[in-house]
Amino acid sequence: MGLFKGLKNKKWFRGLMQVAPAIAAAAGGPLAGMAVQLANRHLGGDKQISSIEELGTIITGGDPDDLLKLRDADQAFEIKLKDLDIDIKEIGEKSIQGAREMQEKINDPAANHLSYIVLATFGVLAATVLAGFFFEEFQLEGPAERFVFLLIGLVGSWVTQIMNFRFGSSRGSLIKTIELSEALKSYISGGRKV
Repeated sequence: MGLFKGLKNKKWFRGLMQVAPAIAAAAGGPLAGMAVQLANRHLGGDKQISSIEELGTIITGGDPDDLLKLRDADQAFEIKLKDLDIDIKEIGEKSIQGAREMQEKINDPAANHLSYIVLATFGVLAATVLAGFFFEEFQLEGPAERFVFLLIGLVGSWVTQIMNFRFGSSRGSLIKTIELSEALKSYISGGRKV
């Protein structure tokens, strides 16, 4: 599900994830075109769309008939993916793993330096806010305060992405834990496949 990073915070996309999760998972990836075609086939009439982003008008419009048609399109999309033996989650995970492997192979120092700059910037911003709690001359007011808090939120999201890239996401950790548990059970039961 890492294919739609920029969409997760959009209200219409969160609605799409509720109504048509398989189509939402295809957003931003190589299967988006197929998802749009199936949605068009089920919506019919004058509701034709050219991108997943245009589904936002259908989601925010809230017409129950359109939402049911979209749910039907989602089910048809899931069946089509199953028929083609395609796993959207696996595509997203392979994309992330490929980026990590590429970084290991080329060992580009720019990525490391950029990570350090983002972490240092976050530290400076956090220290600025904390200093304002203890020292009156460092207190921020008005637009400056709002701007610093906006920057903390922005840079904080970058820090989260860096940490997930470097150390893996909690989802990846859960998958690894399950795999290790299964391997250990197999070893203990005599399978010794570890």
